[in-house]
Amino acid sequence: MGASLAAVCTGQRLWVSDGRTDATRERAHDAGLVDTWSLHELAERADVIVSVCPPAAALTQAEAISAVGYDGIYVDANAVSPSTARQIGDLFDRFVDGGIIGPPVRHPGSTRLYLAGEEASAVAALWDGSALDVRVLDDPAGAASAVKVCFAAWTKGSAALLLAIRALARAEGIDDALLDEWAISIPDLAGQSERSAFGNAPKAWRFVGEMEQIAGAFDEHDLPAGFAVAAADLYRRLATFKDAAGPTVASYELAEPRVMVVSADHVLLSYRATFVRPASSDNDSDATPVIWNITSLRTRIGDHWLNRFSQDTPASRANTRRRHRHICPDRASHDRRRPAPHGASNRPSSDETGSGAGGYRTHDPGIMSPLL
Repeated sequence: MGASLAAVCTGQRLWVSDGRTDATRERAHDAGLVDTWSLHELAERADVIVSVCPPAAALTQAEAISAVGYDGIYVDANAVSPSTARQIGDLFDRFVDGGIIGPPVRHPGSTRLYLAGEEASAVAALWDGSALDVRVLDDPAGAASAVKVCFAAWTKGSAALLLAIRALARAEGIDDALLDEWAISIPDLAGQSERSAFGNAPKAWRFVGEMEQIAGAFDEHDLPAGFAVAAADLYRRLATFKDAAGPTVASYELAEPRVMVVSADHVLLSYRATFVRPASSDNDSDATPVIWNITSLRTRIGDHWLNRFSQDTPASRANTRRRHRHICPDRASHDRRRPAPHGASNRPSSDETGSGAGGYRTHDPGIMSPLL
């Protein structure tokens, strides 16, 4: 996130590489950042320092920069509670509170930076004309963090609740029944839960500190904090997925299956596949269905059918600008539509063609395991 904000910022953009990972160094290089090698040099050269780091490190980072005598504008744009933001502000003579909503900056409208504090307008000018939507609040420091806290309490909190519900349903063995009921009463909820799993699991380790900050914000005003505490616990259990690349598909449905028998041991299977790519809870704008027509040649090997070759063709080139290989997040679910063994019927049922609430659904294959 920090690299994307820096990439669209005006002026010379500095950073400190000391102690950072190779992946972070690569992002900084791609964003055109200049390495100052140490906090001391950064403090001497920078007019404005913008802090974007995991929430648990925000205060420690601010203390380290304050300790080297920084006298410029310090912007804390981390997902911290308003009280933590004000605590950080007390370390500096010139301070602006910030809150980021949305994914890393990709295009206009994708990401918003809320700012609050006496010099918020001066900081906002650093992104004039860029793809970042900067919004200055006419409120004291802490207000921008409050906007972020309230927003994330719902997006990340509701995502955690959905994941916990799916884990409970799986533990009780009624996952399919629950998905069937959701298909009737709340049609988008199954897909939303799967997008939450695939989109958030690689980042869950960062959400722990954020949910703890949210809990603190609720508690400070004598409001129930248990929602956020429980969400922090759930994301802590998903920390094993840290920075995992994850699947390229969050969910999919298969429809219109057709089988052409080539020989007793060879068949051609064709079907229409609708994919939804993973999206984070902060921004679901990337969750646009992509439709492909898929044809595969299957060969019988004993009691199973082996996929020898697949031809994937985008059904709508307006939605699919780049060609991708067909990737299934749950192979077991995909293989349920194998051609029938020799002598059995290959005629698909109404559910298999996707009529009504039918069609195939993929279940998150491994995300739920750490939750149980």
